[in-house]
Amino acid sequence: VGRVATAAALERFGEAATLPLLTALDDGSPLVRARAAASLGRMNSEASVPAIIALLADDVPCDDEHRVCDIAAQALQKIGTPEALAAVAGWQA
Repeated sequence: VGRVATAAALERFGEAATLPLLTALDDGSPLVRARAAASLGRMNSEASVPAIIALLADDVPCDDEHRVCDIAAQALQKIGTPEALAAVAGWQA
């Protein structure tokens, strides 16, 4: 639970949180990966798009209703770059 809260709290640090959040995308916990992706999406971190795209293949459940890939897709839609949107469109197909 501590890593999950940390991933969510890092968002408040803005751009300085990008590297720790990118690292959290590789965490062993699906919930940590999902929270990190969601935070990067809310931060509109264009630099994180390739790493979040990689999570589209992560179909492990992170809660009762979502998989990591679902949260990654939402994050990419929030970031909204052409690369991010194309990846989501391909994932949905």
